[in-house]
Amino acid sequence: MGVADITLTILLLSLLAYPATSTECGGSLTAQHGVITSPDYPAPYPADTDCTWNISVPQGQVVLLTFDRIDLNPFPDTPEKCYLHMIEVYNGTDEAANLMGRFCGQTPPPAMMSGGDVMIVKFLLNRWPRNDELFTGFSASYKAVRPELNSGCGNLALLTSQTGTLASANFPSSYSSGAACKWEIAGTNVTLSFHSFQVGGPFSQCSGNTNDYLAVYEEFSNRKSLIGTYCGWNKPDDIHTDGPMIVEFMSDEAVNDMGFFATYTATVPDPTERPTMIGEEGRPWGNETSAGVHVTLGELTLISCLALAIKL
Repeated sequence: MGVADITLTILLLSLLAYPATSTECGGSLTAQHGVITSPDYPAPYPADTDCTWNISVPQGQVVLLTFDRIDLNPFPDTPEKCYLHMIEVYNGTDEAANLMGRFCGQTPPPAMMSGGDVMIVKFLLNRWPRNDELFTGFSASYKAVRPELNSGCGNLALLTSQTGTLASANFPSSYSSGAACKWEIAGTNVTLSFHSFQVGGPFSQCSGNTNDYLAVYEEFSNRKSLIGTYCGWNKPDDIHTDGPMIVEFMSDEAVNDMGFFATYTATVPDPTERPTMIGEEGRPWGNETSAGVHVTLGELTLISCLALAIKL
């Protein structure tokens, strides 16, 4: 293979390996992974239009949406209330019945997962068509993943980053009856902090893990030890574990409250200290080759075929 052939192969590899990026104000996205941002990001966003992205992935897979950064007008500065500028995420195309969450401020939402192969993301500004404070908007990445990675509350179950967010389904709208959600926060020195908490009504009782409740455990050698069970409208104090933390949320058929919004910090191993194996989950865009370029197994096969064709 000559120099020209090698150059062309590298170009094809780069085009296949990196995600599509949408800086436009909305649109239909059908790639298996990509990036969406507010208009003009990271510069302050214009406040003269709303944006809607329709993300579709192959059947049998679901959309995982991860917010890298968010900087929207936070008024009135509580996670459950966004009055001016906001992001809304919908499960599927029936927007009236499938709002997964509404977010503003500077705290990134949880990594959200659709129930099917379509997710809608809305960036809404027209309630207040001004951005005098020069908020910069948001950047988020999406990819197609297996549906079993879902916590049960429409977001990612296994959390492996140093910081992150957990929330009940539909937050800040009411969670549904019969919810059964579970998150595992990997790493050590985990601290969970609640920003909003309304579970089971203001005078709810949940001793013995009854009614609607949130339970927190510390994991030891594949066993878990209960730290506490929480319900009502009083926010729990910060919860700390030396090892990995498991969080479970259950609801019955009686009361559907607003739910909870929480953030965590953890000490996690440096991912650069070990090699990445083909098929490993958790990479931003798929699998990583020894050259440090992210590709999926299918893309790797296509690249090999292209390279062979060029050589012939």
